[in-house]
Amino acid sequence: MAFQEWGPTIGAIMALRLSPANPLQMVSDLWSGLNLKAPKKSLLSASELPPAFRRLLVHESGMTTTLEKRWGEPMTIKLLSDNLSTRCKSLFRLVALHPQSNPEPVEIAIIRIPLTTFTPKLRILFLEAQRPFGTLLSEAGIRFQARPQAYFSCLADRELSQRTGLKEGTCLYGRLNHLLNDEGALLCETAEALPKA
Repeated sequence: MAFQEWGPTIGAIMALRLSPANPLQMVSDLWSGLNLKAPKKSLLSASELPPAFRRLLVHESGMTTTLEKRWGEPMTIKLLSDNLSTRCKSLFRLVALHPQSNPEPVEIAIIRIPLTTFTPKLRILFLEAQRPFGTLLSEAGIRFQARPQAYFSCLADRELSQRTGLKEGTCLYGRLNHLLNDEGALLCETAEALPKA
């Protein structure tokens, strides 16, 4: 776990919900929360997504349950990088999700979790990163809905390839997403990208 005090980028990170006009910059800001450079990406409309990917991305459900339905088994999480920012009181994580029976990733996600929203018990579980975020919310009885903000494609660069095992140049399709509880409070901000459908 890395701990870092943030400089000028904090304003951009904390203002993600207030800056929907520039979703690609919002994706980059999430990556910068881990001191990583975002892969090359392009903004897409929902209709521009390939149909198989559109079915997995254009909805208001959590991605974990969506992928479990698609692949027919529970998802396992692999933590690729994380950072706990004390100044913005958030946990940033880069994770891969894969089916239990197959180590090949079916989702790469970078996520910002505002820790002050949650109980100390849940914060510890988030830090341990043993189970997907959506699974932990469901187990805690926290209902949520996804609010996709934008859709994009990106290419796996060398760094992402080395971290995930994806072939360099793999095209991923994804969404910039907010998870909200029943009262409309933000539970997380995430860029979720799929290498296969």
